[in-house]
Amino acid sequence: MPRGDTTATRSVMADNMLFTSIIAQMGFCTTQTQTVTSQDRGHGEVPTLRRPEDFIDLLAKKAAWPLSCEPEAGSLRIATVRLESYDPAACELGTLAGSRVGIYSFAKQVFFEYRGGLVLRSAIEHHEEIVEPLGSVVGCVRVLTILRSKDAEVLYGLWKIPSPDAMTESSSQDGTRLAALDRRSGKLLRCRRGNGPNQEEFTVHPMTEVALEGMTIPSCEEVLDAATKANRVFARFDVLGWDICITPPAQQF
Repeated sequence: MPRGDTTATRSVMADNMLFTSIIAQMGFCTTQTQTVTSQDRGHGEVPTLRRPEDFIDLLAKKAAWPLSCEPEAGSLRIATVRLESYDPAACELGTLAGSRVGIYSFAKQVFFEYRGGLVLRSAIEHHEEIVEPLGSVVGCVRVLTILRSKDAEVLYGLWKIPSPDAMTESSSQDGTRLAALDRRSGKLLRCRRGNGPNQEEFTVHPMTEVALEGMTIPSCEEVLDAATKANRVFARFDVLGWDICITPPAQQF
């Protein structure tokens, strides 16, 4: 159970920009924000775009590709997309999935359908040992931690695996595969998707066909250690879940 009134802390943890800014200041590795769209909020020294035309200008002239776009608030990955490039001749943006979208219609959608704001970050790249089994679509390790007395420990870890029938690796989407993680060895155990009687087990990735069961996650010890340290930062909460991506320089929240 939470310790004391956690209302304020919850609101900070649900805020994409505030949360990453706080843990980055404490030495944790996080994603790099390039800009944010917002019609009323400021973000300190981070450039804030107020108008569709400013958004278009950034994408066409100033963005460092590839980009990861996600809502400023929320955790279900709605409105999340990875943009790979901009074609000035066609005025189109290319996505990781291979689709193309007009830059003007995209800007209009961002400002009129997602008024809560969109965060544009430098896209995360997988650790080289994960690229072969997963490809370029990023999947996170979900680590659940519990605070006991004065210390935090790991309850369990899961690898959330993106697949063709899930837009992202969010476990809220039916197509997402989940692989149990052995905390001691860092190896993947039982892999499944679905719940209850609709649950299915599998042993290979649906796109790369690489065997997942028995595969060792790189830097597993460092990932689990980072999660327990992060739990101690938010000591009002006994149990917390962390999504951590394993990247070349370090694990990223």
